[in-house]
Amino acid sequence: VFAHLLIPHPPYLIDVDGSAMERGEVSEMGEDTAYLNYLQYGNERMLDLVDRITELSDDAIILIQADEGPFPARYRADEWGFEWSDATDAELEEKFGILFALRAPGADLEAAGLHDSITPVNAFRVIFNARFGTDLPLLPDRTWAHSDLKHFYDFFEVTDRLVR
Repeated sequence: VFAHLLIPHPPYLIDVDGSAMERGEVSEMGEDTAYLNYLQYGNERMLDLVDRITELSDDAIILIQADEGPFPARYRADEWGFEWSDATDAELEEKFGILFALRAPGADLEAAGLHDSITPVNAFRVIFNARFGTDLPLLPDRTWAHSDLKHFYDFFEVTDRLVR
């Protein structure tokens, strides 16, 4: 099963207890707090889901991986004027430093290529190699950003600027 869950994702209208909030409530508490509350709720639901899956199958492979992190404050303040080439290392890390959690019982993930600086492009290659005996080569672990919203397909590499 593959599921792409947009949690947390703006607008942050889900409170820590799972209740829906109005935009005015979010404004009052501030976007950072609203994000953290939504994240906490999402994390609790995700842990419940992992528990249910492992109760049904102790051999289940589970990969929880983000596609991106939150946008930095400077970006949120001026989305159309923000240039990723001018982003600080901390801003790049905030956006591109993602959650990557993998559970694959009985698999030798390190022998299959799992390493500390792995990027999403190799996640399924490692799983397939470790659990299903494939011999897929790992791709280069590189991270790219686009210049700005006006030049969405003008990419430049930021791999060396991220904490590994």
